[in-house]
Amino acid sequence: MIINYKKTPDGTSFMDITELKNLDASFDYFSKNRLDSSAQQIYYNDILAFLDFCINYANDVFQQTTYSFDHVIPQLFITRIKSPNQYKQYIRYALYAGMLYAKKLRNELKITDVDNLDELTMTLCADYEWLIGQYEFTVKGVNAFVVRHGSRNSLNVMDIKWGANQLMFAELTRSLKDFDYRNTKPYVMFMVRQCLEMLGKNMIGFVSIEDKNGSPIHQFTQIAWTFLHDMEKQKKNLITLPFKASAVHQLNSWANSFVHTSYIYNCYTQYYALEALYYFSKPVQHPIQTYNGLRQSCLYGDYRINDLSLLKAEFEAYVTKQHNGYPVVVKWMEPKDVGAYIISLGNAVTDEKKGCLAALIKCIKEFLINKH
Repeated sequence: MIINYKKTPDGTSFMDITELKNLDASFDYFSKNRLDSSAQQIYYNDILAFLDFCINYANDVFQQTTYSFDHVIPQLFITRIKSPNQYKQYIRYALYAGMLYAKKLRNELKITDVDNLDELTMTLCADYEWLIGQYEFTVKGVNAFVVRHGSRNSLNVMDIKWGANQLMFAELTRSLKDFDYRNTKPYVMFMVRQCLEMLGKNMIGFVSIEDKNGSPIHQFTQIAWTFLHDMEKQKKNLITLPFKASAVHQLNSWANSFVHTSYIYNCYTQYYALEALYYFSKPVQHPIQTYNGLRQSCLYGDYRINDLSLLKAEFEAYVTKQHNGYPVVVKWMEPKDVGAYIISLGNAVTDEKKGCLAALIKCIKEFLINKH
């Protein structure tokens, strides 16, 4: 798709996108005439037209090609760009995520929603103009130009405080159009992070990791995906997953960046993170036979522990090594509570088994001594 450019009196260029200009105009008119049904209809039509433009632009790039989450996540969810080529790849896959989000909105937005779309419209205009502009500049090699929409890309202390207040008293918001989406929506990233943390712990089956004094070791709250990522690199098939552990590890690291920086990633990136989360936790289609002979079909994803005892032994050794060899205590769940399908309990020798074996040997020795 060819983008036209215009020059301002000072000589700078900008993208001349008819659908974007029309949306700007109809949004401005509707904001001042909310009770005008014709203004509402025009505004709604222009939102759809702009989404169609974004979808068609991306379709022209990808030509109906689809990519897996395992393929997209390493390119999209990065917090530091190390080379121009990596940035090109990032923009390409951001455009792919943008296409999917635009399609989602295009299919689901109704005219009855328009009174609540002020924040979304401003976000779409800013995020998609920037995205298409970056693709034009970095991939197509178009000369530098300016974008005409934008907003602050991080939350400050007041934003966070106000957003928390909005969530706490959401029921008292008189209308959805008055809700502070800008300061609350980014917390999708925090929820993604928290969900991945719980998903990893439940999948491996541990409750907590403590030091010898019984105090939680906070550096290990998210160690599950680091462990699974490293086991994947070592080709140790402790848990069979329908996706790459490295992809979840990457997504988790990205979500962490919001907690520490409050940087607001673009709307389509947040959307793709949420879609990835649903993909990672997609339930099985058919029941799975587990160690106890039962066939189960649970709400969590298709995660299969091939040898529970071996998994526990490997995990405890890994955590101890990460703790510089200092003792750690892993509190394990009961097998029935583990958030994965346990195919086998395994035969690894645990500390409990070692104790029982030692007691048995002692009894045998005493019996033999007494006999003679």
